[in-house]
Amino acid sequence: MIFPRAPQDVEYTRCLGCGFVFSPELCAHSQDWYLEHVYNDEYKKADPDYVEARPLANARWLANYFDRSKEQIRHLDYGGGNGKLADMMRRLGFNSESWDPFVDAPLPADRKFNLITAFEVVEHAPDPKALRAELLRHMDDEGALIFSTLTSDHVGNHWMPRDWWYASPRNGHVCLYTKAALRKLFFPLRVFNMSEGVHMAVGSLPSWLEGSLK
Repeated sequence: MIFPRAPQDVEYTRCLGCGFVFSPELCAHSQDWYLEHVYNDEYKKADPDYVEARPLANARWLANYFDRSKEQIRHLDYGGGNGKLADMMRRLGFNSESWDPFVDAPLPADRKFNLITAFEVVEHAPDPKALRAELLRHMDDEGALIFSTLTSDHVGNHWMPRDWWYASPRNGHVCLYTKAALRKLFFPLRVFNMSEGVHMAVGSLPSWLEGSLK
């Protein structure tokens, strides 16, 4: 155990319709509370890969996947933390920038991108509808959103938070999704499950994306 047991348990609530699971207590806290209790100097003990390993691996995957279209892409890495993913993407010839609500000043509302990535973000957002609105506000009409979060379909309909390692309050995982919950959240966009943990939300398929898929 990396951290001592917390003095009280954190309760999660499940939607019986779509299987969405969230913690009402944690979702009610302010951004300052999260900075003090979750995203503090010890956060790297809870999620050591976020510092370098994950952003570099994701950048390599994106660059390989979208190399044919990089001249057409305006990329935002939303929730990009220390900016390592966007830094590496720029070195590989992409027009990429990073933005994180805990690090950067508010992003101007009129900034638009045709590729937005949000790796390991949606499970951290205490207000999913607000996150969705912000992501779509910055997504171009001919754009795509690629995001990662593990879905809970494989653990069954009646799992308890203690049964699944991904339900981790210390990691900041306050909202957990089934595939149905992700489709409901991002409707009317279509959500494609590229793998158990990586997903794409689009309206109509962007022309630049068609080139990447050939």
